[in-house]
Amino acid sequence: SSHSVSDGEPWQKEMNPWLMDKMKAGVPTLGLCYGHQLIAHLFGGKVGFLYEDKSKTEGLREVHLEESEFWGPAQSGKLIVTHRETVQQAPSSFQIVGRSDLVSTDVLKHKTLPVWTFQSHPEAGERFLFNQKLHSIPAEKASFEFGHALMESFLGFVNRSS
Repeated sequence: SSHSVSDGEPWQKEMNPWLMDKMKAGVPTLGLCYGHQLIAHLFGGKVGFLYEDKSKTEGLREVHLEESEFWGPAQSGKLIVTHRETVQQAPSSFQIVGRSDLVSTDVLKHKTLPVWTFQSHPEAGERFLFNQKLHSIPAEKASFEFGHALMESFLGFVNRSS
């Protein structure tokens, strides 16, 4: 989304309580980019601009993941990123389970609910690069395998949990 979690748009005011109800009911949830920021915000985290000049960061970022029931053993890989804001302080009900050199809260996991969030875009593929006008990242260099494996792991976790 090109919106900020603090915009207060009518659609946000309607969606936010709906989303909180689903998460608190135990519906497995994966927040990506804006979703990462929104979920952190809803649970009391702090979201703000990554850079003082409010510029956007775009490209590939090496993300280091701790062990998790979602993706298994600790691992690292490159993921597509495009964002201006980030989670500056994780909510107390979340653990930081993924970090990068640029963002210390790259991946969050709720301590008791099946809720995970990524600042990056593990779902990204060639169409995502095209739609987001990320021409500086050649598709052949993006290597979507790491992100797509994470997405498959989440879907497998959801299926096992059902």
